[in-house]
Amino acid sequence: MTSPIAEAHFLPQLDIDVEPGSDTNPIITGSGGYVLVAVLSTEAFDPANKAVRYRFDTSEVIDSGSGACPAFGGNIVDVDDDGTDDLLLHFPVSETGFADCKRADQIAKLVWERDESGEHGYSGIDDVAVGTFKPTQRSQTMSGSDKNDETVDDGAEAGNTNGGSKQAKDGC
Repeated sequence: MTSPIAEAHFLPQLDIDVEPGSDTNPIITGSGGYVLVAVLSTEAFDPANKAVRYRFDTSEVIDSGSGACPAFGGNIVDVDDDGTDDLLLHFPVSETGFADCKRADQIAKLVWERDESGEHGYSGIDDVAVGTFKPTQRSQTMSGSDKNDETVDDGAEAGNTNGGSKQAKDGC
């Protein structure tokens, strides 16, 4: 017997870039920060003119119907310098399943929900490197002032910027 509720369908038509500008696409857990995800404009999808109904997480979490919502409505900016408006979203790392990942190499998935039912839309994936934020012991600098050094466990690069952008119109 089939269920009266339709299975969610998300066609793989989103072109995404996790942590734009990085080759390793780092997601740093334990830092309390955000992971940036760019939804790139394509002929099939213009993220600058769509409602902001996105979920982001590991493929397993997304496929189970869950996932983190953007912390903000997003910024409209040309991320890939192709002359078109893209959408840059900020997802709280603490609300994703990446902290529970056992492997450093993971696949991140983003879905856009066509309507509020959350059953149909588009999806996109990107490879990511998951690392753990670990503060080191306080140390003295040459000038004698205290300095708090911070490291990332797997050598993944950190740092998020989003200068010069317009806010998107809707929130999660």
